[in-house]
Amino acid sequence: MAETWRVVLATGEVLSVECLYIGTVALAKVYGLRAEGVAVSGQGDNFVEAILDLARDGMLRVVEILAPGEPTRAELLAHLAAVTAERDVLRAQQAPLVACVDALRAAARDAGWRDADATGETLVAWVRRGEREACVDAITARLAEAVSEVREKTYRGTGAERDTAAAVRDAIEAVRDMIREGGE
Repeated sequence: MAETWRVVLATGEVLSVECLYIGTVALAKVYGLRAEGVAVSGQGDNFVEAILDLARDGMLRVVEILAPGEPTRAELLAHLAAVTAERDVLRAQQAPLVACVDALRAAARDAGWRDADATGETLVAWVRRGEREACVDAITARLAEAVSEVREKTYRGTGAERDTAAAVRDAIEAVRDMIREGGE
């Protein structure tokens, strides 16, 4: 069965070369180099040798010999340019995120956190812990106001109102502990 190899010449031209084995001999043919329909051929122990023999016979300056499906140097360079451009876009897009993580690490260091240079997951956990603590402070302040209001209203009341104030205070402590433990 024949394979189509490509040969890149010094001029930049790319030739399609038909390669096949006849017995144990590799044969390479290119049509139309000298005249329409006329083949220039070469032979060797393998397809590369056959193509080099063909190049000598056809006086071709070969730059690259490419097996089926193999990209040329120009194709590789074009792909590299596209990937490099995509990488640059991604770096530009991630720059604000990197700045955020750097700021978060700096804040962690300033707060005296010993794992300030830890992984992103650990930093997120640190932020969540800080958010929980801020939440505890806000809830505690609001519930403390509620307890004060209950106390004022029940200052001259019965023991039941005082028991209600104590229950609210106990609830505040339970909520505070639950939030500090991460809601578990």
